[in-house]
Amino acid sequence: MGAFRGILRFGAGAIALAGFALLALFAASNVGPVTLSLWPLPGALDAPAFVVAFAPFVVGALVGGLIVKIRALRDAEARAEAQSRARALERENDALIAQLAAFRAASGTAAAGPARPALTPSTV
Repeated sequence: MGAFRGILRFGAGAIALAGFALLALFAASNVGPVTLSLWPLPGALDAPAFVVAFAPFVVGALVGGLIVKIRALRDAEARAEAQSRARALERENDALIAQLAAFRAASGTAAAGPARPALTPSTV
């Protein structure tokens, strides 16, 4: 399994290197100025063609990364809240089991209660 993962990493690295080489060639061959203007507004902006071509991808990657980070923070907060709630419910369950044992002891019935599986992070 480890050798296969190494081959995949090497392949992904080779593809990324080839992609970066193509991007560098594109940027080197498209350095001519492009004039950007918005019709009702006065003025214009001159920028190299490769900047005009790559800017939307860079902005999209940054916005996408920000969205992923915000969702990860929200999920971490929800996970912490769920774990806190699970601990509170486990404490409440333990208290109820103790009350049941005390009731059974006072009434003279069998003291053995139902077995309760332990809560683990995978079951929460």
